Amino acid sequence: DADVVERHAMQAITINPGFWHAHATLGQLYSSRGNASGAARRFKEALRLAEEQNLDDMADAPKVRLNLAMLLQGTSSAEAETHFRRAVGGGGLGDLQATAQVILGDLQ
Repeated sequence: DADVVERHAMQAITINPGFWHAHATLGQLYSSRGNASGAARRFKEALRLAEEQNLDDMADAPKVRLNLAMLLQGTSSAEAETHFRRAVGGGGLGDLQATAQVILGDLQ
């Protein structure tokens, strides 16, 4: 249930405000509910925290970056492109990198 997921993620953030994955979870939830601005805020916070913890190119952070880029395409194309390029530039991302390249096009 989405409400339970939201409640648990909020509790996790209350216990540990630096838990970037809880912010990412809320971003995904808000995106699925059509709350683009709330999703973007949570994705950005998740990425900020992941960068502070040197995890921004590991674990699920590149997927969060790609989700944010896709979300921003309609409202902030320059910022979306920055995130797409970062996702592609991470290296070793396999399917994620290929997806970003298809969306962004040739990077050369």
